Amino acid sequence: ILDIVRTNPKTKTIHFGGLAGARIRANYMKLVYKEVAQDGTSALKKLFPRITEGTQFHTFHHQEGLLYATQFTQPALTLMEVAAYRYLSEKGLVKHGAAFAGHSLGEYAALAAVGDVLTIEGMVDITFYRGMTMQNTVSRDSQGRSNYGMCAVNPQRVGRGFSHQALQYVVDTIASKSHGLLEIVNYNVWEWQYVVTGELLSLDALCLVLNYIKSKNLNLGQILQEQSL
Repeated sequence: ILDIVRTNPKTKTIHFGGLAGARIRANYMKLVYKEVAQDGTSALKKLFPRITEGTQFHTFHHQEGLLYATQFTQPALTLMEVAAYRYLSEKGLVKHGAAFAGHSLGEYAALAAVGDVLTIEGMVDITFYRGMTMQNTVSRDSQGRSNYGMCAVNPQRVGRGFSHQALQYVVDTIASKSHGLLEIVNYNVWEWQYVVTGELLSLDALCLVLNYIKSKNLNLGQILQEQSL
């Protein structure tokens, strides 16, 4: 993970030679995820269907570097969070017995750092597995690219009067006009940070609209309020 953080290689090959390699290969072959079909039925699928008893190696790849592959991004982020907590703790800046919480991926970091429930190795394994499961939830091309993505939106940076309601209006309007997927999926900090996911074309449209509102200094909140009167 540290090598990926430092150098962000586009490929990383795992070799399965020897007894240790055979054990690693067996672990990869055991990893499964639940796939839900359009009719609602579900089935367990292998995360690495191409790895068999005769496979000698497996190569991970990402065109922008493996740090952008969520199965490596998630362990890297949680390791950074645990390291930051331990640094603050060693400096005496963490009160013993203080309440703690983690949000989304941060739950695992909280359990490892403060709760001392997960080992570092266990946390890395779980977040890697979590990332691989997320990676397989959508169809991808031969280069691992999908038609979907996500982005964080801070309404405060868009402009005056741009609120949660304004963001919801823009997202809903783009989704309706494009007939594509675009939704607010995480309400991280009210009026400050939201995560929007959907098709890449719809996400591009969202960025263009928000940049236009900011460049023209439009008060969309006031405009929507006047329209409702």
